[in-house]
Order: sequence, then C-alpha cells, then structure tokens
Amino acid sequence: AALRDYGSAIELDGENPGALLGRGRILLDSGQLDAAEPVLRRAIELNQSGQASELVGQILLRRGEYSEAITLFNTALGHEPRSAPALAGRARAKQRLGDLDGAANDYDQAIRADGNLAEARAGRCWLDLNEERELTRARQDADAAVTANARNVEGQLCRGVLQLRDGQWADAKTSFEAALAVESGNPIALFGRGVARRRGGDN
Repeated sequence: AALRDYGSAIELDGENPGALLGRGRILLDSGQLDAAEPVLRRAIELNQSGQASELVGQILLRRGEYSEAITLFNTALGHEPRSAPALAGRARAKQRLGDLDGAANDYDQAIRADGNLAEARAGRCWLDLNEERELTRARQDADAAVTANARNVEGQLCRGVLQLRDGQWADAKTSFEAALAVESGNPIALFGRGVARRRGGDN
C-alpha cells in the first residue's frame, strides 16, 4: 500500500524527493535493485540527499561493486558524518576489498553512532571472527545483532559459528535455524546446522 501511495505521489509531482526516497527504500528492501536504483538516483539529482546516496551505495554493495559503493557512502557521509548505516555499508565494502583496518574503524564508528544497528554488529562480529581477534567482543556483537533484529542472517550465522566453536550444539542449531527461516537455502546455515546436529548426536 505504501508503494502504491508513493507511486501516486510521484505521478502528481515527479520531483518530490521524499516520495522518490520512500519508494526507492521499499523497492530496495524487497530486493528489487534494478527498479530501486533509478528512483534513488533521481532523488539524489533533485535533493542531493544523503539518505538516497546511502541507499544507492547499498545497491552497489549487494552487486559486488565495492569501490563504487564506497564512493556513494562517502557522499552520504558528507551530508551526515555520523550516519551509522553509511558507515556500516562502507565498512562492509572495505572488508570485501581487503582493507580490514579501514573496515574495523568504520564498524567501530557505526556502533558508537548506533549500538543497535544489527548490520554493524554482525559485520564486526565476522571481522573479529575471521581475523581470530576480539572473540569475546565478537560474541557480544552477535548477541546484540540478533537482539536488535532476529531476522539478521549475518548475525545469526556469526553467533552460530561461535557457538559451534564453544561446543554449544543445541544453541548453534537454534541460531542456524533462525537464519534458515529467513534464507532457506543459506549454505553456511545448512552446513553449520549439520555439524551441530551430528555433534549433538543426531546423525
């Protein structure tokens, strides 16, 4: 219904940046990246919106266009230097490009700006886990991520892997099943649940 209302508003006024931003956000959240991008780029043209730049950055991040995503996140941060979503998005892009120190710094800033942002907590959890550092903090971040958003797949996966490391087979199975409830074919969750079941005696 909101998508239809934003569409009607745009038909009446094609230069309404609020309507363009709202429509673009819904399209992005529903995975319609190709439909969302031109709407959000039009919002940027009309209003130089930091939010629209951040959302286009998220689109590019999902497509694996990491350098281009960083450019858009930088634009967003130029409008709002403490934007936690833009900082977390830039951190993820830097992580994918191998700039781990830069990613860690951005995750830290994002969490200082918004300690309940699941994407930032989950991202830092994976960074710490993969680099074998700050594993106590990684567990705290995983718990915080899924508390903030139980449907955050990355948070559930990171918590599940940490629980496997600690021999918490039943808890790990629960975490992986929470991830599979959102993404039924997630390979990490399927493999992790298999390990948890086998170690827990369910061959």
